Amino acid sequence: MIKLKDLILEGRLKSVTVITADVMKRIVDVAQKQYNQWAQNEEGYDEELGSGGICHLIAEEVADILSEHGINASTVSSNFEQHVYVVAQFREGIYEIDIPYQYYETGGGFTWKKLPDIVFDTSHIVLHKLDSNPRNFKKYIDLYD
Repeated sequence: MIKLKDLILEGRLKSVTVITADVMKRIVDVAQKQYNQWAQNEEGYDEELGSGGICHLIAEEVADILSEHGINASTVSSNFEQHVYVVAQFREGIYEIDIPYQYYETGGGFTWKKLPDIVFDTSHIVLHKLDSNPRNFKKYIDLYD
């Protein structure tokens, strides 16, 4: 069994620098795709999502992109805001990667409404260091269990 400390020592944990402009563009593209497919009616109801929002769909796509680049990433559901975002493990530590819901939806709990005519760009992406120790990854993905 390979332990995390061995991965760090062997340099197998990726650097946060793998999040290049191309990766950021892919994140924007998947967020835009999810937003464009979100078909709420005037009352804020979507056939597939009901009255819910799309943050979980965006987060899942972001985690998939990061995984394709060899990054250990997981979606995390915050009980504080009813929001789903990504936590990723890099050589430099643990990072939150997110497009905050305020950019594309309004509401709370399990009732969200799509903000009109949103076009995402890389300035919408939050890349925030949560912890300098990559060994603490589990602490952040189990935070709300």
